[in-house]
Amino acid sequence: MYYEAKEEHHVVKLVLPEVHENGGNLEEFAAKAKVLKELVEHHADEEEDEMFPEARKVLSRAELRDLGVRMAERKKELGA
Repeated sequence: MYYEAKEEHHVVKLVLPEVHENGGNLEEFAAKAKVLKELVEHHADEEEDEMFPEARKVLSRAELRDLGVRMAERKKELGA
């Protein structure tokens, strides 16, 4: 799961700038946006259905809380 998720993040990082730098080609923009949307939805579903339940099994409440705090801090750093 980890390596697949890592590659999905990598693909998003590659394609997202291309969507922004489209140059006005609506058909190309629509195609890239659709694929990107499908990838992100698939990734989110896997996280919610597979990765998060596994994390709940192996991490304590304190570890999960700490992880949540670190993720929120990172999100702020990235400007999300």
